[in-house]
Amino acid sequence: MTPLINHVIQRLLFPPGIILLALIVVWWWLPRSPHRARWLLGLIIVIFYGITLPVVGNLSMATVESIPPLTPAQIAATQAQAIVILGHGRYPAAPEYDGADTVNTGGLARIRYGAWLHRRTGLPILTSGGKPFQEKESEAQLMKRALEKEFGVPVRWTEDSSDNTLENARNTQKILAAQGIDHVLLVTHGNHMVRALQTFHQAGLKITPAPTLFQTPTPNAGILDWLPLSCRGVWVPLHEYVGRLWYQLRCGGCATAS
Repeated sequence: MTPLINHVIQRLLFPPGIILLALIVVWWWLPRSPHRARWLLGLIIVIFYGITLPVVGNLSMATVESIPPLTPAQIAATQAQAIVILGHGRYPAAPEYDGADTVNTGGLARIRYGAWLHRRTGLPILTSGGKPFQEKESEAQLMKRALEKEFGVPVRWTEDSSDNTLENARNTQKILAAQGIDHVLLVTHGNHMVRALQTFHQAGLKITPAPTLFQTPTPNAGILDWLPLSCRGVWVPLHEYVGRLWYQLRCGGCATAS
């Protein structure tokens, strides 16, 4: 499945796309069965309200952020031989950076934590991320440039031919195997770590998970937790669960390795 097709499917079948499709069905059904169409419309409104609530989003995200962050003691005692940072996407043609592509906000959070780990462990860094839409520079190259120029942290290797997590794992393993490395600290979002961990295990690497950017509830939010905000808190868990299922169907052991 190409990255373009993958994104089209996600936008149509995940909220808010699926809500829009459901409303189109209601619009078509209304003159044919007004009573049932109104009931369906009411159900859609309730569902849409629910999935946009911060309290629902926080609960949903907690189900995929199941791997805890590293403790200082774990970092100090790690037996890992390298740090692998997975790409999260790009900020294209950033006007404040002379129109050049750079890492997006999620990618920035990952490289920041990777730099933080590097300063505490001294481990070499590999950045992983390709050019899913045939861009000029890979995500791995964008991360390398930001790490070296903005964080003052060297990047030893770049894996720049992957379009998804499964390819991240397989391509990274090949690069590191040539260096005699089989145990890494893996940096990605907390909500993405389970799927990443499964695929990297399946590729033959020993992983110490180093998740970052957890979703934490806003303190003292009160009524704001019950007012609509965004679908993201439900969209991300849906994306992760579908991704895990897809990898299980595609390569069997990806979703069951430990």
